[in-house]
Amino acid sequence: MRDSGVNEADAGYDSSLVVLAMTTALAPVWSQSSIRKDQGWRGCANGDPDIEIASCTTLAEGDAEPPGHRTIAFNNRGNAYFAKGDFDRAIEDYSHAIRLSPQFNAAFNNRANAYGRQA
Repeated sequence: MRDSGVNEADAGYDSSLVVLAMTTALAPVWSQSSIRKDQGWRGCANGDPDIEIASCTTLAEGDAEPPGHRTIAFNNRGNAYFAKGDFDRAIEDYSHAIRLSPQFNAAFNNRANAYGRQA
């Protein structure tokens, strides 16, 4: 049998370096994505209706969030529209939250309040 000049311990060490290099190269992408997501959620509930609408729209209408999270984003965006007096849009968002998660009682309550405030 021919000797390759590399023992098993060295080969394992080399493959570990490859995995480490790949992980290190991808780490900035993972952290940047996480930071953007966190900023989106902070904006989706920050108290300024215009910022909330923009941030919640990205979260609610994108495909990166699971349905439960999108439910909250639609509900929060509905709250922002409610705060601006745009009750029709608020009702649309609350209804969308209800379709995604029929057990989310806050959306039912919020929608009822919006109907009550409609002209």
